[in-house]
Amino acid sequence: MTYTARAIHKRGQSNDPAQITSPQDIDALILELSTDDGDNTIAGIYINERPTTPQGLPDHELRIAIDGERKVGAIRYMSGNNAWYAVGQSSDLDEVLYFYMGHDEQYPQDSEITIDEIRTATNEFLTSGGNRPTSPSWSEWPSNM
Repeated sequence: MTYTARAIHKRGQSNDPAQITSPQDIDALILELSTDDGDNTIAGIYINERPTTPQGLPDHELRIAIDGERKVGAIRYMSGNNAWYAVGQSSDLDEVLYFYMGHDEQYPQDSEITIDEIRTATNEFLTSGGNRPTSPSWSEWPSNM
């Protein structure tokens, strides 16, 4: 089966999300996040063919975060009540912050991965129909974040 996804990363975009159907669409999204002015460096990605919760919300989410200046990023995956982040290198920044629709989100200190790793994981997320990618390594999202 071929899957499609929608990506939301700007205010007001929930009614008209970016559509993702190919690796080229993922590349375009990553490029847009990496060249943003700083308010929109995270995208929430949802598979269109997945079921929703009884409240009508997606039962999953892949959040990709891009720091275009530093050429690194981070990934958080959620399914049900569980959340994980992609484990990477430890950042040399005091706080690892990205921005979702103008609001900052802190990520774990060891969550920095390459943009190529984000691209590969996002492609796997799309082709698997929303499963957590097999690579990179994952760790439970810290309860204090």
